[in-house]
Amino acid sequence: MGIPVKTMVLQKEMTCDGVPVLTYKIEYPAFEPGLYQLCAAMINGCYRTKALEYQAYLEQGLFSRAVEQLKAFPTGEGAFPIYESLVTYHVTYNGDCIISLYSDTYEYSGGAHGTTFRTSQTWNLQKCRRLQLGELFACGTDYQALILDKAEAEIGKESEIYFENAAELLLETFESSRFYCTPEGIVVYYLPYEIAPYSSGIREFCIPYGNGIYDPCQMCMTI
Repeated sequence: MGIPVKTMVLQKEMTCDGVPVLTYKIEYPAFEPGLYQLCAAMINGCYRTKALEYQAYLEQGLFSRAVEQLKAFPTGEGAFPIYESLVTYHVTYNGDCIISLYSDTYEYSGGAHGTTFRTSQTWNLQKCRRLQLGELFACGTDYQALILDKAEAEIGKESEIYFENAAELLLETFESSRFYCTPEGIVVYYLPYEIAPYSSGIREFCIPYGNGIYDPCQMCMTI
């Protein structure tokens, strides 16, 4: 049974001399404690702190840059391109003592397009800590090699949307923290420009459970 989650929102439009220069919306989760009150409070505090820190960056750093850009913006060239930020989260696994989710942060500060950055966490509420990728594989498994083999096979099916040397880049840009769990398997992802052009977006590769790859709920002890 999953843990109830509520979406918290920080949102604002910021102006300079009456001209909108920055809008942002930051969504972050707040989990209801249930059996895991102390751990839920800790996790909720982490996400709230992160949201407030990013809000401070937007209202100070990015807003200042937007104001500078507005002052330098040539007259007669249309409307000022408003800076923008949007943070969303997606809970991808919510069962027993395990929560897995990712957050996408989109930021536009002029130019042809914005940038998107993804972070993810998988929590064991019983032990009140984050699960590491290697813990989801049988002891002694070369999980990195297994993941890269799977990803390379997937790339071969639609190679036209990847860089020509994507197979090499898989290893060069691999980050073990970039994963989340779903009911079907472990998803490992790569950010834009790492193995494919911006137009290809964030690339994801799912590693199904079974054959020494654990569903994270197997790590929950019976209460």
